[in-house]
Amino acid sequence: MWNFGFENNNLSRVVAIDGVFMVLKKENNIKFNEVLKGYHNYDLNISLENYIQGFKTVVTNQILIEHYSEGNINKSWYDSTYKIHQIYKAILPISIDKNLPTRELEIKNGFNFLKYYMKNGFYKGSFKLWVKLFLIKPFTRNHIEISKIFFKSCYKSDI
Repeated sequence: MWNFGFENNNLSRVVAIDGVFMVLKKENNIKFNEVLKGYHNYDLNISLENYIQGFKTVVTNQILIEHYSEGNINKSWYDSTYKIHQIYKAILPISIDKNLPTRELEIKNGFNFLKYYMKNGFYKGSFKLWVKLFLIKPFTRNHIEISKIFFKSCYKSDI
């Protein structure tokens, strides 16, 4: 059982939730974005639409759920994650905690996403994402690691 974030009460405000169990008011009229295909990121889509429309999202530790799936991070997940970031790039990154360094976390997560994307053999579009990260933060050790992965892949596949 995971109780992190519930030190003071049974509800905790968040920006986004996992889709294993979601409850929304029907009258809020929030719909799934049909541009997103497949199984991934519908929960982020709904969470971000909820945020945009000014509604609060909360989690509780008062409902016990056992979730058997650890998820499946595959090419479809990476493609969907990239697409959802493109859809909501005007409002990302978002944080409930105004003291959190969201821009730095977004850059760090962008580098991690790119590294894992490439290490899993998904190179199409990776160079474009790498250039975007380079323009945002040109002087970082992450670029050296990504260049090694990228150029190593050039010998393995036709990019």
